[in-house]
Amino acid sequence: KKPSRNMPSESQEGSYQDGAGGMLFVSTINRTAKSYGIAIVGGEYITGKLPIGTHSWNKFLSPAEVNNLVGDFGLGEVNKQGMILRPPFYDMSWYLDDRDFDVNWIGAYSHAATAENRPAY
Repeated sequence: KKPSRNMPSESQEGSYQDGAGGMLFVSTINRTAKSYGIAIVGGEYITGKLPIGTHSWNKFLSPAEVNNLVGDFGLGEVNKQGMILRPPFYDMSWYLDDRDFDVNWIGAYSHAATAENRPAY
């Protein structure tokens, strides 16, 4: 099978062929209005923490899109966490949240997570 989005094809092929025991971790930015405001406007233009043009909003992926992509290779979600930037943003202090995936988030996927226990979106 060929990947349908901008995820590394080597990782997908490796996990597809491996069959068991491996984990795939995906860390990305969700494609939401909030992520555009925080990552692009805030990170690139307001704070200047990132060079302008660092992010491409069209390439951000939602948890549901990643679940669909990895599901094509027999992987299911084990866990996901939102990665929240703590104000006042200038110190780049982060924490994990199990309900807020609006901006940055990380997911863990494996063959052991079957379709029966995979979250629905």
